[in-house]
Amino acid sequence: MPKYLIQLSQCHFDFRIPELESLAELYNISVDFKSIQYDVHYPYLIIDLPDAKTAALLIQRSILTTGIYELYSEGKTYDEIFMNINNDFSTLIKDEEFNKKTMKFQLHTSNKRSKYTMPEMVDIFNEFAVLNIKNKINLKSPQVIFQIFEHYKDVADETPSVIYFTRLVQLSLRSTGILDKLRLNKRPYIGTTTFEPELSLVTCNLSLVKPFRFVYDPFCGTGGFLTAAATIDENTLVLGSDMDGRMLRGNSTKGSTSQHLNNRKNKTPNEVGLEEHIQNLKISKNVQGIALNFEYYKQSHQLVSLLTMDFTHNALRSNLPIDSIMCDPPYGIREGIKVLGSDNPDTLNNSRHSMKDGKLAYLHEDYIASKKQYSLDELIIDILKFAQARLPKNGRLAFWVPTKDKRGMDTLVLSEYDDLKLLYNCTQDFNQWSRRVLVYKKI
Repeated sequence: MPKYLIQLSQCHFDFRIPELESLAELYNISVDFKSIQYDVHYPYLIIDLPDAKTAALLIQRSILTTGIYELYSEGKTYDEIFMNINNDFSTLIKDEEFNKKTMKFQLHTSNKRSKYTMPEMVDIFNEFAVLNIKNKINLKSPQVIFQIFEHYKDVADETPSVIYFTRLVQLSLRSTGILDKLRLNKRPYIGTTTFEPELSLVTCNLSLVKPFRFVYDPFCGTGGFLTAAATIDENTLVLGSDMDGRMLRGNSTKGSTSQHLNNRKNKTPNEVGLEEHIQNLKISKNVQGIALNFEYYKQSHQLVSLLTMDFTHNALRSNLPIDSIMCDPPYGIREGIKVLGSDNPDTLNNSRHSMKDGKLAYLHEDYIASKKQYSLDELIIDILKFAQARLPKNGRLAFWVPTKDKRGMDTLVLSEYDDLKLLYNCTQDFNQWSRRVLVYKKI
């Protein structure tokens, strides 16, 4: 079976294998990542796959890798590289159709900055003439890229500890500029709690976001996860709800519609053009809030609905098919946890019967319902209970919680809840605190 080299991004180490395992399940690719030798600090992962088509499928939607390459040889020196060339490469260069394609060489060094000048790299590339590669060179738009990786154990080392000779099969979604596209400082509508694009996209992969399937975020806020889900698959259908309707509509003090652009000094021409484009969208489409983001990214057809709703009093019909649930609930670090209701029975009873301008107060658009405090453990149990009832078999739930609550106690983590099984518990560390994403699968 051919060997493939995956180049890993050097961030979020705890999430990299779970993302690859999830993508393998999404595309029905049989890979046992637990049996593969994996060093969290090593930038490469070598796996066996049946063919290049399967390899491309595995990586095309990945966020925590940069690409996948067919591995033809490895060694400590270039002489060893030429001696260890495998049969897959020998078969490749005998293919007449392949030889008609244009190509170029690239060299990447890891764990240190490249020590090579351009003439020195050309000299290295010329050494590969001994392999009798017949393809014509095209530096601008080659059909084939032969990639050389040099890995150094230490920055001070003069010679690489290992060299890999590979051919590019597929760049990841990360390498196509998706993170720049979703950058918060370019997004029309954001808030103080808008989730970062990179881990939003990773959460989509962990949740197995699929085309023509519903993705639901019950605490969508300014729609960070909804935007990521619609971006990672152009045919995904997204549905969001939040107790604060002002956040959804874009008229909350916690959210800002392009305010971060308006307040910027010394704007570049691109930033001025972006600001004008956003203002034109608001006027021509008569939208703001989350809907404005979907207009901006040309994803409006994917936004099914936004509901002002308390998750604990969920109004979605029980037979609505939801394949993926993901959320970043208000767990009390930046946002307190509250639900509709009151600890005082009299207050609750009065709110049901109070009148305003001749009709029940709660029927007015500006009505603000009473709320009560809600514990993090209760929230986690309610999320699990909802997912257990709504997800189909093999459906996934992914939600973020702090590793410790306000009291300094460890957050509740259940390995199982009825039909739900905990697959991953991945942690993101900050300076003063950390949070984790819990991923469950319905079995």
